[in-house]
Amino acid sequence: MTERTPTAADGHSEHFAHLSLTAGGGPSATPRPAGTLHVVQFSGGIGSWATAMRVAEEHGTDNLILLAADTKAEDPDLWRFVADAGAHLGVNPVIVADGRTPWQVFADQRFVGNSRIAPCSVHLKQKPCRRWLTKNADPERTVLYVGIDWNEQRRVPAIERGWSPWTVRFPMCEPPYLSKDQMLEWATAVGLTPPRLYQQGFTHNFSPRFGDVSASSTKATSSIHPLSLLVALGLTAMMRMARGVVLRTPAAGRAASSA
Repeated sequence: MTERTPTAADGHSEHFAHLSLTAGGGPSATPRPAGTLHVVQFSGGIGSWATAMRVAEEHGTDNLILLAADTKAEDPDLWRFVADAGAHLGVNPVIVADGRTPWQVFADQRFVGNSRIAPCSVHLKQKPCRRWLTKNADPERTVLYVGIDWNEQRRVPAIERGWSPWTVRFPMCEPPYLSKDQMLEWATAVGLTPPRLYQQGFTHNFSPRFGDVSASSTKATSSIHPLSLLVALGLTAMMRMARGVVLRTPAAGRAASSA
């Protein structure tokens, strides 16, 4: 596993909705009590950014950690936004990585991810972050923050179980409730350029370079390059054959069921 810090661009300081930052990048809120580590799962999405802003408002930035996982498949503009957001808060993001791409994980696991099971998320995001937390964040003195919003509150119990023994909080599930569009407007208002994938119709700031056919993006499949889709479907077929799954055409399936 590797760990690095990105090069950050200069941020801007304006007031919007919840947080006012000083010209030097420090929070206007009273710093949180010494000894508590506040770790934001910083995916590079607008929800995790808004979460970091609310945490900084309440607790300051002295013990604020922006923990990001590099899957080697993100849109390059995601890392531009991570660096800019970190500079705006005055915090250098901590970036961890397994070192593999999603396709290497699929090959190693002999399984291609989908909307219900995402091995790339487990191996490329959760495990590297958990290793960092285990080494650097005492559960007794750490609060972990996840950037889901009020539309995703059903996920809270599973996320809390998954990140045990750390205490987990969900600032964007609390009032005042914001939509993604409002979060994007907030980022613009404080001088940041929102991630470009939102402008292209994605609902999440993540898009593997080989075409995203796993759980990570909600962009329409028709937007994927045909060659990328062909490779993905071919890999799926090979994995199924390796696992002993018999593949049949729709016609063959109908014939078998009517026999």
